[in-house]
Amino acid sequence: MSYSYFIRALIVTGFFLYGVNLNAQKFNVKAGINRSAYILGFYSPVSERVNKLNMGNGIGAKVGAEYSLPLMKFLDTDFGLFYAQRKFKSEGIQLEEAYETTLTMQYVDIPLNLRLTFSKGNLQWHMRAGVLAGVLLHLQQKSLLFPIGSSEPKNEYISTFPIGGTGNFKRVDLSSSFGTGISWKNVSLNIDYNQTIGSIVNEPENNNGSYIRWNTWYLSLGYRLGE
Repeated sequence: MSYSYFIRALIVTGFFLYGVNLNAQKFNVKAGINRSAYILGFYSPVSERVNKLNMGNGIGAKVGAEYSLPLMKFLDTDFGLFYAQRKFKSEGIQLEEAYETTLTMQYVDIPLNLRLTFSKGNLQWHMRAGVLAGVLLHLQQKSLLFPIGSSEPKNEYISTFPIGGTGNFKRVDLSSSFGTGISWKNVSLNIDYNQTIGSIVNEPENNNGSYIRWNTWYLSLGYRLGE
C-alpha cells in the first residue's frame, strides 16, 4: 500500500468535512473493507460471444465520509468522498516455480445515491441506489516467485501501469451502486455493491465487446456526527 496516497485522500476528506460541517448531523464518517473481484470479459470466436472469467479476488481498505441532503420525508440524496483500494490476487505454478501476483489499484471514490429510510425510534433501516465515479490515483502489480515447497520468495517484481490512453486503465470510470444498512442512534452497519459500467480499460473499438471490470462489496461501520 502507498501511504502517501492514503494521507492525501484523508486530507481531501478533511477539507470536505470542514466545508459541510455547518449541518453536522447529516454527515457520516465511514470505514471498512472492500472485497473486489477482477472480472475479464473476452470475446470467443468459437462461441461468437463474450465469456466472463473471474481472474481473482482481494480485500482492501475504504475510508471516507458522506453528506446527506433531504429531498422528501423518507428520501435523501447522499454524496460521498472516499479513499478506496481494489485488489486481486492470483496464484499458481509455472515452470516448476510457484507464483503469487497481486494487483492493487488506489482510487478516490465519489458516490451519489438516492436513499430511502424507514425509522422506528432510534432504529433506522435504509436502501439506496445510484452511481459511483472512481478516480484512479495509482496502480501497482507485485509478483513473487517461490521454489516449489518453499514459503520464502526467490524473486520479487514490482511494476506500475500507465493511466489514460487507448489500451490503458481509465483515469475515471463509473459503477452502478446498490446498498442497504441499519442504524441505531449515531452508529450504522452498511453493505454496498458496485459493478463497473463498461470497462476500467480504454478498450479499442474492435475488441468485440471485451472488457475488464470490478465487482466490489463494501462492508463498513459508520458514525453520524452531531445529535
